[in-house]
Amino acid sequence: MATDDEKEVKRQRGRHFFIPAGVLIGLGVGLLARFPGAGVLIGLGFGLIGSGFQTGECAEPSRCSHRWISMIVGLFLILVGIATVWSPANLWPYFAAVFLIALGMWFLARGVTRTG
Repeated sequence: MATDDEKEVKRQRGRHFFIPAGVLIGLGVGLLARFPGAGVLIGLGFGLIGSGFQTGECAEPSRCSHRWISMIVGLFLILVGIATVWSPANLWPYFAAVFLIALGMWFLARGVTRTG
């Protein structure tokens, strides 16, 4: 019979398979659609979102912020992958820059509120 600690370790290991699975599926679909780079980005984004949902419950809400960060980064990668295919080439880098600036400001605000 497995103890609670062993079950938790198995659950934590299982969530990391979403990321390489998403990348490989995205690469395969991207190769079929003749956009392998965009396919990898979209697959990685879905893998990060899937691993964020798989993490289970957290004892402390402050320790669960990593799941939201991975979901936000996953959504960003999906949008960048879609934008590389459908958006004009001169427009999507601005969206990426705005997102990264906003994410950096969020990290700063989070750090200030923790230390203050």
